[in-house]
Amino acid sequence: MSSIYIHWPFCNSKCTYCNFYSIVQENLDYNAWVERYSKVLSKMSLFFRSNSKNEVITSIFFGGGTPSLLPENCICKILDSCAKYFVIDDHVEITLEANPCTLNKHKLQSLKNTGINRLSIGIQSINDVNLKMLGRKHSSSEGLDMVTTASDIFDNVSADFIYNIPGQSINEWGDELKVISSLPLKHVSLYELIVEDGTKMSQDIQCNKIPMPDQDNIEFITRTYEVISNAGFTRYEISNFAKQNYMCRHSLSYWNYDEYYAAGPSSHARVMQDNKKYTIEQVCDTNKWLKWVDSGCNFNMVELTDIDILREKLIMGLRTIFGLDITEIPNQYNQTICDKINVLQKNNLAKLQKNRLILTDEGFIRLNKIVEYLA
Repeated sequence: MSSIYIHWPFCNSKCTYCNFYSIVQENLDYNAWVERYSKVLSKMSLFFRSNSKNEVITSIFFGGGTPSLLPENCICKILDSCAKYFVIDDHVEITLEANPCTLNKHKLQSLKNTGINRLSIGIQSINDVNLKMLGRKHSSSEGLDMVTTASDIFDNVSADFIYNIPGQSINEWGDELKVISSLPLKHVSLYELIVEDGTKMSQDIQCNKIPMPDQDNIEFITRTYEVISNAGFTRYEISNFAKQNYMCRHSLSYWNYDEYYAAGPSSHARVMQDNKKYTIEQVCDTNKWLKWVDSGCNFNMVELTDIDILREKLIMGLRTIFGLDITEIPNQYNQTICDKINVLQKNNLAKLQKNRLILTDEGFIRLNKIVEYLA
């Protein structure tokens, strides 16, 4: 399986916790931008045509930024370019990330008409005080109403929420989880807040404007798993929960370490060429990215070493309930990794099932430390 990621870096405003590359959208020449995306997709397909001949794209993901700011005709043109330069699966999953402030019933119907068949809405919280702290522009009622409206139009609606927000108690999060569980969603992403250096939230904490998030997060994680599981969602990745048959195909392609293509400022790709795996990072600046495209899209390809690949597989694979295939571990690292796996098993942090290393519930809670230990 292969996938395509389209990064739209523009937002209406910058959230206080956001550390991704995004900038506030001003007057844009949308046609010029769409033309650049088409050029990148064309060059990628041409450059890797020896591989792309026989592969099928099973997912396309519009992320950001806020891609729901894109006019529907632009989305159609980008999807047309994907279909022109790649072989697209008949049942391709096409996801669009959306901010509630950019949506209404008419917009949602228009988005569905473009071919989008999975909507991922960034709600983040259903507490108005926390929404303001996070820098979100919608209210809790607007976010909840938009989930209901979207679910009337789209069969596959996902929503993102954040927990362990500064000042948030376990019981407050538990109450939010009960509301989240009752929403007409097929998928939820529940992320622990990570305060990144350089963000406005980090600065506010340093200036004592807001408290530091609870450092003992285990109870937050345990409560999350408990409430969501009881509501009929299956945890298939450390932060992602789905009802039957609604796992995010695009995210699975990352965690399974499949190939993926990308277009847009700051986007990343992982591709095979001559039996070697490469990472390709595009310019992390909108103006420089436009100039880079116009100068011919010369990809900065960095070959991944065996240890690079092993580390990435550990980081990605152990996040999921499917785990990591240990037969893929290079021979020179096999004994070291196996010794460490034995230690994890003795401490009930991991188990082996048909050559796959899978973390236990206790292991999931300590994922970052386990990856660090193995890598």
